[in-house]
Amino acid sequence: MGATFLNPEIDLESLRGNHCKINGQTATDDRDVTSDDPCLKCRCNDGRLTCSKKACPVLQCSADRQHQPPGECCPKCTGTRSLYTYPKTCTLGSRFHRDGERFDMERCTKCSCINETSVCHRDSCPILNCAHEFQQKRPGNCCKECVFPEEFRMQCSYGGVDGQSWKLDACSSCKCAQGMPSCAMTRCNVTLPCPPGSRLVHPPGECCGRCEESEGVCMAFGDPHYKTFDGKIYSFQGVGRYQFVADCEHHNFSIRVANVYQNKNSKTSTLTKRVAIKSGKMRINLGQNLRTKINGQKVDLPYKIEQKLQIEKFKDHLVIDLLNGVRILWTGKSFLELTVPASYKNKLCGLCGNFNNNVQDDLKLRKGPVVKESDILMFGASWCVGSKAVCAKYAKQTSKIRPCKAKRVDKNPCKYLTSTDLFNGCDSKLNYNKYYKACMMDMCECPSGRCYCESLMAYARECNHLGVDVPNWKKHSYCVANKSRRKAAQRTGLSKEKIDLLMKQRGINRTRSAQAPLPIQ
Repeated sequence: MGATFLNPEIDLESLRGNHCKINGQTATDDRDVTSDDPCLKCRCNDGRLTCSKKACPVLQCSADRQHQPPGECCPKCTGTRSLYTYPKTCTLGSRFHRDGERFDMERCTKCSCINETSVCHRDSCPILNCAHEFQQKRPGNCCKECVFPEEFRMQCSYGGVDGQSWKLDACSSCKCAQGMPSCAMTRCNVTLPCPPGSRLVHPPGECCGRCEESEGVCMAFGDPHYKTFDGKIYSFQGVGRYQFVADCEHHNFSIRVANVYQNKNSKTSTLTKRVAIKSGKMRINLGQNLRTKINGQKVDLPYKIEQKLQIEKFKDHLVIDLLNGVRILWTGKSFLELTVPASYKNKLCGLCGNFNNNVQDDLKLRKGPVVKESDILMFGASWCVGSKAVCAKYAKQTSKIRPCKAKRVDKNPCKYLTSTDLFNGCDSKLNYNKYYKACMMDMCECPSGRCYCESLMAYARECNHLGVDVPNWKKHSYCVANKSRRKAAQRTGLSKEKIDLLMKQRGINRTRSAQAPLPIQ
């Protein structure tokens, strides 16, 4: 049985952000706090520290047979005893009491014999702000109080001065009170589950992790395929200019993509060829081979405008950081990734969806209802920002995947996605099925033989966002930029047997057959 107090003797103050403080230790909201007293448990709720103190049971043994185990709250009985029972009586300690009799075990414990059972009530005592060994009961008092030796009253053994508090580490701290240190420790909930759309983070200098809303990530890759902020993957091969994403509430930024045919002769597959970014008064245009223009002028990279824009160039991609926390990754071919902070939730629109943690409404028309994936052409056309006539010329019906040519099936480099070792076990967190289907679609009409790499890159990037590091996927799947290695990969990858041999030589365990049924996402 416990008693709950808001104890004025504890150094308690409400802090911003629903924090509590006890003995110099800051406790975040909804956290448990422990102190020197093993009977005392505290918890921070809405900026107020609520403490409960365990009330110990009345023992059936005499006082000389009770002992206090170190670190435990309540005393226990020692030895053995023989219990004699008499009708209509209660036995407590070494005394018998008649049924209905009221009696005192001690000054603070009042008991009654009811139906041959001793029922006792003990006065609740206040929570003390001192170490357990300095809690004493004065003669005539029910409750203990803090009693410090005179020589310790003006100094702390930890080197503090009276009233001073200090941290031992991120989770514990002490305060010097009346010459003695009193310490408290925050206890974290290690199994804290974060709701969908959020993740557990550990800020530097803080004891416990906390749930924060996750960033939103949208991708365009391959023929092209899109992964929305809320996780929906679909294919839309419309030709023309489309609104990839825009801030539809405050109009802080927008991103448009220009999709063209990969092969003008066959007109059966498309890709994202150019990207246009609008941020404030700036216009940033990204083209093939990492060519970059700002307000119509070609610029050399890296490029930076203080507190407005930063563009970094890497070996095979660009990273553009805007003032509002928006980050764009562009490979200079057709892979585009956009990352936005959680503050943009429910404020975005376009091919990337609305970022509201609901995958069911990602295919919402610009002016109209949510449509099914079978109406993907209608959805894509509604976000056309160029010539409506051009946008109407779509490349193919995306709901049906055409059978691949035999030579493409023989190569089948898409099966790299099924390698647990290559992607470091990411399949336990992210189903590869839709990435595999996108990869197979791209390889059907692949002009270069390496169209599978963008599906692998999309899967690898998403694994990284989920906390799974996959550093060597390009090397082991032959998606590197080196021409000699690419030619060697093409020579040795003409058959399933040779691809399997290469995977085995590089220590990649092909745990699933590419022809085996894939798990449903």
